[in-house]
Amino acid sequence: MLEQELTPFIENVKRMPEGNTDAVIKEIQDRLPEVVQKLVDQRVAEIKQNMTKENEERIQEINVLSANVSDVLERREHLLNLEAEIKRCKEEERKKRLAKTEEYTMLVFSLVGTSVENVEKVCDIVKLFIETGQVTANKDLYIPLNKKLRNAELKQFVTNIIKYNGKDYLDGDSFLQTAFCEWFSGKKENIAKNYSVLPKDSLVSKEGVEADLVILKNIVRKNG
Repeated sequence: MLEQELTPFIENVKRMPEGNTDAVIKEIQDRLPEVVQKLVDQRVAEIKQNMTKENEERIQEINVLSANVSDVLERREHLLNLEAEIKRCKEEERKKRLAKTEEYTMLVFSLVGTSVENVEKVCDIVKLFIETGQVTANKDLYIPLNKKLRNAELKQFVTNIIKYNGKDYLDGDSFLQTAFCEWFSGKKENIAKNYSVLPKDSLVSKEGVEADLVILKNIVRKNG
């Protein structure tokens, strides 16, 4: 670029008579500023072009980054909404199962002739046990022995409600000994061994809460 601009200027100087210093100086004075200005303009234009290109590349990078950030934020919002929805569904399912557990409890104990007052007590201690894992020893919630509800049935009832509510870590045998002490006054280790077989006419089964509820409701309808 520099050579192209200076070549005409140099050729003019060569064509001048030797020793004509004034002519050479005049040529330099006349042409050199123009050449320098062209070179400066060309360099400025080149710098501007490079800067424009760099800016465009940076803007493109920023746009890509912004799009990535937007995608990340959108995904996070979706995950948060999904998490909230899962929690809501779990809570609804928990409440539904707790309500059915209470219904199951009322049917089992009512069908063996337990008084309304004692059925309410059983519902209270069962709810407390399922929700918190606590076993109350409150004398006001004492449940008197009802021989119509046999030990194996009562044990299976507790096993069923624990499994139905997804609380397999709860100690059902300790609950039996505390809440239903008149039924289970012996050693804890004997409960599983002595009461694992259900009577043929058992109100409850090993099929679980949902299956038992269908049968128990049918019994109520027939008796009604």
